[in-house]
Amino acid sequence: MHRSDYAEKQLRIMQQIDEDHTLTQLASAWLNLAVGGSKIQEAYLIFQDLSEKYPMTGLILNGKAVCCIHMGNFDEAETLLLEALNKDAKDPETLANFVVCSLHIGKSSSHYLRERGGA
Repeated sequence: MHRSDYAEKQLRIMQQIDEDHTLTQLASAWLNLAVGGSKIQEAYLIFQDLSEKYPMTGLILNGKAVCCIHMGNFDEAETLLLEALNKDAKDPETLANFVVCSLHIGKSSSHYLRERGGA
């Protein structure tokens, strides 16, 4: 729908109920990613905080990686995405993000993904 205005309204409602709830934090990070610009750093910090509170999941790793891609930190993004691929080599979000990251750093992702069984 691409309605960040509607998402922001829903996020405010969630924050009124429980600003520190994990789902509220995830929604905030995703909205910040959608808005972009200076909000990317805020999204990264939320994903970083979640990674310190909970075991690293593909969702958290992908969130951090996408933030890194937006900030131009492709080496860190690649590291995070490789970790996510180690957890689930067939996760479509991880695979898509890995291909995008690989294109930005000029590496071929196809050989690596074929070896891992992801492509």
